[in-house]
Amino acid sequence: MNTVVNIHGNYAVWLGLLLWYSFVLAAQGQTLTLPRNGTARVDLRAIGYARYQEPEVPSASPIPIVRTQTALELRPDFLVVYPYARLTVKPRFWAARSKAHSPPPGEWESETDLFLNEAVLRLSLRDDLFLIGGRENLQWGPSLLLSPSNPFIAENVREDAFAEMPGIDYVRAVWVASYSVTASLIANIGEGRHDSLMEEDFRRRYAAKLDLTGAGRYAGFIGSLREDALRRPTLGAYAGANAGEAVVLYAEGQCPPELDEFQALAGGSYTFWGGGMLSVEFFHNGPGMRSGNDFIPQAAEEPTMAPDAFQGSFAYPRAFFRKNYLYLQYHDTWRDLTEGTLRFTQGLDDGSHRLTGIVRHALNDYFTAFLTGHIERGSANDEFGRLVRGSVAIGLEAVY
Repeated sequence: MNTVVNIHGNYAVWLGLLLWYSFVLAAQGQTLTLPRNGTARVDLRAIGYARYQEPEVPSASPIPIVRTQTALELRPDFLVVYPYARLTVKPRFWAARSKAHSPPPGEWESETDLFLNEAVLRLSLRDDLFLIGGRENLQWGPSLLLSPSNPFIAENVREDAFAEMPGIDYVRAVWVASYSVTASLIANIGEGRHDSLMEEDFRRRYAAKLDLTGAGRYAGFIGSLREDALRRPTLGAYAGANAGEAVVLYAEGQCPPELDEFQALAGGSYTFWGGGMLSVEFFHNGPGMRSGNDFIPQAAEEPTMAPDAFQGSFAYPRAFFRKNYLYLQYHDTWRDLTEGTLRFTQGLDDGSHRLTGIVRHALNDYFTAFLTGHIERGSANDEFGRLVRGSVAIGLEAVY
């Protein structure tokens, strides 16, 4: 059995102390009063799960894919608030035991990791002007499949019942001009916990964003620039509006200098009388391929759709390689205790598809059980189904 430990020096000591202190505060369930009108609070989440996936590739394949995994995650969230400052710190501890399907010999491996996923400081320079810096999960837009208007990170983790988005390093200035107008300047100064498969080296990005809101409608406009020889200024936008009491329509996209590489998503949702919601989206990916398999990894040292235990191949899409996709989602709740989500993604170019089901049930005020299943269908040259046929995961979440 191999053991891998990704914990380093004093960094781990401080995070370890934060984790220990989070248990103390969470158990007490109280907000602490700090000097000079400050307060401190911690929320603690612990998640344990087991998951299994059925690979499509043979065990002799050099592509790293795990078949079985059990894991425990500790997620304390610290919040310190002063009249003109707000600090959020989210250290994470992860421990897992996994058995690989490929490459051989497929032994059991234990791994632990202690890291800082988010740490954000917000300063209130005025009532309408804020300076924000640190590592955070910065997302926007109405879309469910992904957010093509976001130049920093378009993907999400809605395919997984328990995954977290990786924090990325930003510096932001936000001006709330009025109730309906907000302007932001954003600098992406580091890759943080995010590891992009689409870029070999990190490039700084800068963006200006304008948000407009009104009665039953909203819109956002984003201009961004990447710091490299090509510069590549990109324009992005999203908008949405109520089209009746039960219907919402929205669109989102971006346009780089190469107009044939534009990305656009159009969608809408309908809320049934009983409370369920059906959403439909169409996504066009300009840089994608209608056919071919150049995106399929051939060796373990190359970027893969399954870079570690379960992320990538089915847990959430690290990239979309084809041009056109249809996405359907149905979400409903029952008696405020159980919620279910059914997601279906169809590749319109190669015919492959992915079906995801997620069920969460609140056992009491502190514990929630969840079950997730994935099914992928496609051939060896298709986007979905080329690495795994499906997976199932079951787990328990505790919140204090």
